[in-house]
Amino acid sequence: MANLLDTYAEWITAIASAAIVYYAYVTIKEGKKNRRKDTIEKMLENLYSPLYEILRRAKFENDERSQARSKIAGFDWVVYRSELDQMQGIIERFGHYFDNQAEAEELSMLIMRPKYTRVGVSGIFGFDEQMASHFDYIKNSRDKLRKELLELTKT
Repeated sequence: MANLLDTYAEWITAIASAAIVYYAYVTIKEGKKNRRKDTIEKMLENLYSPLYEILRRAKFENDERSQARSKIAGFDWVVYRSELDQMQGIIERFGHYFDNQAEAEELSMLIMRPKYTRVGVSGIFGFDEQMASHFDYIKNSRDKLRKELLELTKT
């Protein structure tokens, strides 16, 4: 009878150990998932979404930017001084979130040297087609991260 009790005790110990291992696995997996979700939210909130919105307005918004875009051929991206400063600040502070650091450096260098300044409208700066590839990179990265975030938040 003592031998049978030892076997039951061993089985109970084995089952309890397996349950603890499984619980630890699930806890670690959820922790990683939550950390990734938090990181993506920060990337979107601090880097990709603000840059995307500034560049979207620079290319498509119809206000006095339209006048500047129409004055010179190839002057497709128009930003205000405050937006230029904001973009540089975003890249300096959150550029580490870029998947491609060369992209961050190229964009930063481009922002520091706008092609045209004060084109008929005070305080407006412009960029040519070079900005298009950076906009595409930012838009694609933003869309990819939003999709990943959606997958991570599904229950």
